Amino acid sequence: MTLGIGIIGYGFMGRTHAQSWIEARTMGIDCELRAISARRQDIATSGAGNLSTGADVLQLPAYVAIHQDAESVLNDDAIHIVSICTPTDTHVELACAA
Repeated sequence: MTLGIGIIGYGFMGRTHAQSWIEARTMGIDCELRAISARRQDIATSGAGNLSTGADVLQLPAYVAIHQDAESVLNDDAIHIVSICTPTDTHVELACAA
């Protein structure tokens, strides 16, 4: 079974997690990045996270769903693992929801 991956928060750390999950898949781990939640759609769809330099842009696969809220990722039955990449003070609530 392919593990569906969701990322909540797509700033610097969210982009770092996305890159790691994509690399894990290319190394043969049976996982697939399927969804990201980001308050700003333009940042998520650019692939840069909150980084602005062209060298830091990560090309997200076209099938990755972009959501504006964490609930959409958490309620997606295709998501089995969630990377929580939001400010630290939000982690407990999101981890409990996950």
